[in-house]
Amino acid sequence: GSVVSVANLPWSATEEQVRAAFARCGEIAAVECRTQQLRGGKRRYVGYVQFGSSAAAAAATALNGTDFGGRLIKVEAASGSARRKGKGGQRRGAAGAAT
Repeated sequence: GSVVSVANLPWSATEEQVRAAFARCGEIAAVECRTQQLRGGKRRYVGYVQFGSSAAAAAATALNGTDFGGRLIKVEAASGSARRKGKGGQRRGAAGAAT
C-alpha cells in the first residue's frame, strides 16, 4: 500500500512537521496525526502518511528507528484495520491543538 503508520511520535508533533520529515521519501498525498485510545485507558499519538506511490511508502519505512523530536519513531506499512482503529481520536492541526 501507499500508507505508512508512524508510532511513538512526540505529543507536540504537528501534521506539518510529519509531512516535512517524510517529504524526501516522495510525493505525499495526505498526513493525519491523532490520539488512539488503547486498552487499559492509555493513549498514544500516531501519524499516518499517505504517499502518491507504494515506492515512496517503501522508502519511508527506512526512517523506522530514527529520531523525531527526541523520540525513536516506528514506521511501518499501515493496514486498513490499523487506520480504522484510531477513528474517533482527536486530530491535531498546524498549531498542535486538538481539533
